Amino acid sequence: MSLNDLPDNCLSKILENVREVEELIQLSEVCSRWSDLIMPRFNQVKYLQMMSDEQVDYIDKSRLWINYDTTISDYNLMNFFPNLKIIEVSPFACLSLRSYNLTKMINNSSKIKGLIGLYEPFAIRFNLENIELVSSDFQFQFKRIFRPDQLKQIRFRRIRLSRLSQIIEYFPNLKRISLTLRNGSFFTWPLMRRVLSKFPKLHHLSIRYSKEIDDNHVKELVKILPEIKLLDLRRSKGVTSQSADYLNEFCLKSRRSIEIYYDCEEEPTEWPKLGIPREPIAYGFDFMKHCFYKNFSSLPFLIDE
Repeated sequence: MSLNDLPDNCLSKILENVREVEELIQLSEVCSRWSDLIMPRFNQVKYLQMMSDEQVDYIDKSRLWINYDTTISDYNLMNFFPNLKIIEVSPFACLSLRSYNLTKMINNSSKIKGLIGLYEPFAIRFNLENIELVSSDFQFQFKRIFRPDQLKQIRFRRIRLSRLSQIIEYFPNLKRISLTLRNGSFFTWPLMRRVLSKFPKLHHLSIRYSKEIDDNHVKELVKILPEIKLLDLRRSKGVTSQSADYLNEFCLKSRRSIEIYYDCEEEPTEWPKLGIPREPIAYGFDFMKHCFYKNFSSLPFLIDE
């Protein structure tokens, strides 16, 4: 009995065990039947991500993983993977990605909404009018490239405070911002207050390991953030049970609901612990799942809503 004598469900099960990209592409070109069985897997791929080890390029459910040094010239990403939504662009992968005609792919696809690793000279070469999610150092003239209402998520690799204020003012529709400050800068309370005042619609705020925040600042936070629902101030030694008592009383009077977490030692045992492995791209805008239980270094670069 040949493989073609098998019913579709059996043949599909066999093909599901193949994960290598090049091999799957070759199998999809055997005949129209095999193509019909394999193409749904290609259509499910939404994220292109880079890997630095020596594994062969492979598909893992909704993700296409490729090596920095991949040089296979017959990949036609938008033909085989038409639903790519977020792609990783690395300066170290510039030469290999050129074989994929990356610029043409981004410029001609309205489905690509997110870019990880947007650095010069890439930024000025692409047509980014459909991009909404960006992980970048923003060391370029972003006002020449993006509309003021365009971006919904930004992750900064490293950024200066002067640059941060410009970007916050220019993108009023941001739903998520994740940043690392440059040159060892840190948030003092006056600076925190000034930055947070730019986000009056913020629902969730996490400031961990802070030496600046104390119980008095919690009272200011609920005034600055009139829609706040959750404060994660764990391992901030100045925040005590006094803040929880104050919020209980405040919520009763204002008819608001605000949860506060400040003491790691009394966390419920069923909670996942800090330090869950990082996902560069997370699916679903679920703050509790993708952000709340993670250390800063493990936060996702971008979240696909």
